[in-house]
Amino acid sequence: MQNNAIVLHDGTGQEIFLTDVDYYVSEYIDTLPDADMITKPKVFIGLLDYLYEHVIRNIPYKPKTAGQMLDYGLIEELFFKVYKPLTARYNMTPTVIGFSTFLRISNTNLSEVKSGYYRSSGNRVSCTASETLQKIYDACESATLTGAIDGNSIGSIFALKANYGYNESRPSQQAIEDKDPDIVDISAITEKYKNAEPPVFKPIE
Repeated sequence: MQNNAIVLHDGTGQEIFLTDVDYYVSEYIDTLPDADMITKPKVFIGLLDYLYEHVIRNIPYKPKTAGQMLDYGLIEELFFKVYKPLTARYNMTPTVIGFSTFLRISNTNLSEVKSGYYRSSGNRVSCTASETLQKIYDACESATLTGAIDGNSIGSIFALKANYGYNESRPSQQAIEDKDPDIVDISAITEKYKNAEPPVFKPIE
């Protein structure tokens, strides 16, 4: 197996995996003609689907009875200990819609919980659940902003404007909090790419 095994130095050369996720990631990569293909978006989505079928679907974060809340403690762990590290490992940008698809739950549901209540019913949700979703949204926004600044990614710039309300003069929230004198101004990036065509996203085959 490739990538995630720890080799025992006891003369046996046996490979062990610290988690089921590591095991199935390596098993999936072993099925590819070239291991480097894992950094391609379509192949990475295939990895997430593979992990869902073999690991994630068996984790009880979904309620067994209709009307009950999702387990947002488990959802937070799945984001910060599984999904986000995988995106970092394979040079992908974490997104809320990507994460919700990974868990097979509604992106609208997550958006409503972040806002503090379910629009469909008007019922309020717990502060803990709302804070958990806010942390996930913030982590995804931060990763997208980093892609726009460090990578000059056109896709990240459009994602910031479409999903996070950025405009040509909005500075980095982190820069504001840190009172950094070199506050990031997204206008410098958008000016460079103002005539660029938006990226075209093709459906997964």
